[in-house]
Amino acid sequence: MTEIREWSTSAPGNDEPSPDGWPEGMDKAGVNNSARENMASVRLLIESFPWLQVVKVADTVTKGSDDQVVIANTDYTPIFTDGARIRIADGVSFVERTILTSSYATNTTLNLVVGELPVVQGSANSVEYHCGKNATAGYRNMGTGAGEVLTLTDLADGAQVDMGSGNGFDADKLDGNDAGDIVLASALVVTKNMLVNS
Repeated sequence: MTEIREWSTSAPGNDEPSPDGWPEGMDKAGVNNSARENMASVRLLIESFPWLQVVKVADTVTKGSDDQVVIANTDYTPIFTDGARIRIADGVSFVERTILTSSYATNTTLNLVVGELPVVQGSANSVEYHCGKNATAGYRNMGTGAGEVLTLTDLADGAQVDMGSGNGFDADKLDGNDAGDIVLASALVVTKNMLVNS
């Protein structure tokens, strides 16, 4: 059976022989077979929600490290964006993780938020996209590192917080990334209170 992830995003690219495609000059039996195949594929897709398999079989998935997944050949960064929730399978079990950063050169590299448990033990062979994109992570480390959850102690005097990709802030001084959020009192327009008490 053809899987939707193998279908082309352009109509002319879906001209495989029936039942996997819809080639020109099909006979009546081929039309019936392709239509039924499409119905089955759509049904399987719906039953897989909220997880969606979008990586083609030819674009193999491997585990770069406990906190990195590599997808060969194709640029999947428009789908697997920073902050997206994914599910990684190793052929035996799966684990849900959150993408910290995604990049593409020859392959798509997904760097994952450190500290989410459990870690996939075997070699990753598939990765699925969560249709909710930023679904809540099940576990995060406490601390000031990228992707970690801050504690009150972390916000104490002089705390350095890593926001990822070299960005962050110091509790004692704001950097250029935060300066735009500051509005001087002189820039505020003072108006009368519209609420009149009786």
